Amino acid sequence: MVIMLEIGTSVHVQLSIIFWSRASVPAAEQLRKSPHRDVIDAVIQQVSPGSALANLRRMKGGLGCGMHELTVLTTDGKRDKFVIRRYSDQILSEYPDVVERELTFLRLLESTPVNAPRVIYSDSTGSLLGVPGMIQSRVRGRSILSPTNLNNWLDELARGLATLHEIDISNINLEFPGDHDQSARDHHNSAGQIKRTREHAFGKEAWDLCEQHWPTSSEKVLCHTDYWPGNTLWWRGKLSGIVDWEHPGVGDPTTDVSYCRQDLAILFGMDAADRFLDTYESIRGIRLATVPFWNLISGLRAMPDPSMWLTGWVELGRTDMTADLVRKRHNEFVKQAMTKVRSDT
Repeated sequence: MVIMLEIGTSVHVQLSIIFWSRASVPAAEQLRKSPHRDVIDAVIQQVSPGSALANLRRMKGGLGCGMHELTVLTTDGKRDKFVIRRYSDQILSEYPDVVERELTFLRLLESTPVNAPRVIYSDSTGSLLGVPGMIQSRVRGRSILSPTNLNNWLDELARGLATLHEIDISNINLEFPGDHDQSARDHHNSAGQIKRTREHAFGKEAWDLCEQHWPTSSEKVLCHTDYWPGNTLWWRGKLSGIVDWEHPGVGDPTTDVSYCRQDLAILFGMDAADRFLDTYESIRGIRLATVPFWNLISGLRAMPDPSMWLTGWVELGRTDMTADLVRKRHNEFVKQAMTKVRSDT
């Protein structure tokens, strides 16, 4: 299966003049609070003039941004829903052009089978929302981390990622979204990442192993780069959407697969991670040769303490997860990857 994608000159990102300053942007925790009522009124007039506020609620998840579902009552009595996304200082410091990047990528996806939000209003300067952000359509569904049928859920999760990776990128200017493989290498060699890995019991050993065995990509695809169950939506047992396209890239498909496998291994165990991989490879008719390496890279990204993600998992219903369990399963995931990287060489 190959999905053709025609991209014109609109894929080039024009960066806006940034009026916000780093000091004025709240942390993600602060953005969990509802926007001020005057901001909400201004948003409603922008996206649905004449409508009235029906409901506003904070959406679960969103570790790097504040997300609120806005429901309005239109003049003809309908209820329309939107999502307000406001980016935190953490995201903006790492990706100053995150609004333009997500806007461009979501428009790109509109002509593909990938079900992602549509951008209703983009606010790169924070003139409407107070901080950089955007207003998106509300994709039907919710994130599920405790599926009633795990195998079917894993197969759907793999199918969603395979659909993204089957998009033909031959007509895309590779300056956007950018080379994800190179970004992964740059992150691996950054001072901050090296420091974090050194704080883990066997982080240096794992980091050195990656340096010695860095592979060459045999395929380049569109990558989400943060594909995990919390960034997927579900409706009536089916994957209904993929969200949080803050830093997409073009790179080795294994990076997305392994990143998701780490979450699956921590949340459900290695059998679930293996089924996800098997289903993905079966759908695409390929064999990913560098899974152990990219598993190890994913494991390094979670160091020194993978329990930093615990809040997001618990908020999405996995109250059974504990910091000790997260660390134990993460260590098992990393050690298995290290063993396989060594044995594959």
